[in-house]
Amino acid sequence: MYYQVSGSGGTVQLNNGNGFTTFGYPSDSSSAHLFFLEVGVAITLWRFRLENSILATGLATSRRSFSYLTTLQFGVF
Repeated sequence: MYYQVSGSGGTVQLNNGNGFTTFGYPSDSSSAHLFFLEVGVAITLWRFRLENSILATGLATSRRSFSYLTTLQFGVF
């Protein structure tokens, strides 16, 4: 996966739960290559397809991330 962030610079005030904090916008672009592992199971019944997937990134680091996705699809044709 290729991820790119770019902006025109500056700051923004965002609520942090206890008040507001100033965060900076990037003044140029930066990019990252992310490697991830996806494991999923799907079942199809008639025109319906139900799929469950887990996406893991950063498995070799201390900044691991896991995402869970459930998808329900219906076929028209």
